[in-house]
Amino acid sequence: MRYRKREVVLVRKNSPECRGYLKLLERGVVDKHSETGRSVVALHYLWGLLEGLTGWKLLGEERECIAKGDERCVYVYRRVEA
Repeated sequence: MRYRKREVVLVRKNSPECRGYLKLLERGVVDKHSETGRSVVALHYLWGLLEGLTGWKLLGEERECIAKGDERCVYVYRRVEA
């Protein structure tokens, strides 16, 4: 985890959601890597946790995702100015 003044970056090297998607890819159920992030449960869970801990209003996004072919999932949460 990296923390900057208005941004928190979390890196996840293993994701059950992404592993499941990659199994579908291996079995031919889907024909290519995902075009969007697949770790939405973790993204939103961590989002709520960080907002609760910091008291900040945040915007979150998944910049990298294992299901998209990346080596890891990277979540970036930016503080929203009131």
